Order: sequence, then structure tokens, then C-alpha cells
Amino acid sequence: MIEIRVTDIPSRGLEISDRLSLSALNARMAEAPDNDVIFTEEPRFSIKITPEIAGAEVKGQISTAYQQPCGVCLEPLREELSQELQITLKAKSGRPGVDRATSATEWEDDIGIIYFNGEHIDLEEILQENLILAINPFSPREHNCPGIPAEHQESTEQKNPTLGDLIKNAQR
Repeated sequence: MIEIRVTDIPSRGLEISDRLSLSALNARMAEAPDNDVIFTEEPRFSIKITPEIAGAEVKGQISTAYQQPCGVCLEPLREELSQELQITLKAKSGRPGVDRATSATEWEDDIGIIYFNGEHIDLEEILQENLILAINPFSPREHNCPGIPAEHQESTEQKNPTLGDLIKNAQR
């Protein structure tokens, strides 16, 4: 667990370079039924957390590698993953429904904004989610896959969107 206390972030910001637990990330992936993605390298991250009014901003990068079967021949393929991070951490203010009235849409999470209660935030969970959303939900294809005729090899090399891309596009 990589937990920070928002009120302890210095005004100049806080820089953290570390690794996430590979076993914890794979355990989280295993919670999904029929998951065929296995992370093969401990994710490395380097971030800077800057305090903002009622929250903080996280910027940096995270990288790892994972294995996923070819979508045609099922041969295991190793994929590199490097993700730029830009996340806003925003405190939920007051006690909704007790201290003030709320609207139904007030607590909906926006892409890139993570709402939190209290003063502590678990960054490991947030970083894991960023990696998981960056994985291509469509199985990749082996470059010289025996299940794809040679004349169709070139057309299969186009980039499929990630789950994060699909979510962003759905909100437009």
C-alpha cells in the first residue's frame, strides 16, 4: 500500500519513485472472470504530487510489461506498457445529505478525477487502475500469426483502442 496524507504534501510537491507489487496487481486482475492478462514485470512509477485547493494533482509515468494470448492462435504475447499519468485528487466536501443538499450527479467520477474522503489516499489502487485501463481489451495479434493469411497480415496491425480510450470517447 502506498498511502499518502494530503495535508502532509509540502507546497513544493512530493516526488515518489517506486515499484508496485506484482503479486497484488495480478491478484486484482485474477478477480475478473476469465482474465487472460498476466503482468510479468513489477510496475515502476515516478510521480510528482502537487497540492491543490481541496486536493492534489498527480503527474508522472508508470511502466510495466504483461502477457496476453494472441486473439487468433492463442500463443502468449508479451506487451510493453508505458502510461503517462495526470490525475486530479479531489476531496469530497462536507457530509452530503447531512450538512447540505446534494444532486444526483454530484458524486459521479469524471475521467482523470479521483474523489476521496478523509485525508489519506491509497495511490497503489489508483496506479493499478491506470495500468488496467491502459490494456487493450481486444486480444493482440501475433505479427506472423499462423491463423491469419499473409495477405491480411498488414491490415491487422492497426492499433485497437484501450478500455480507457473507449470510456473517454463514450463521454464526449
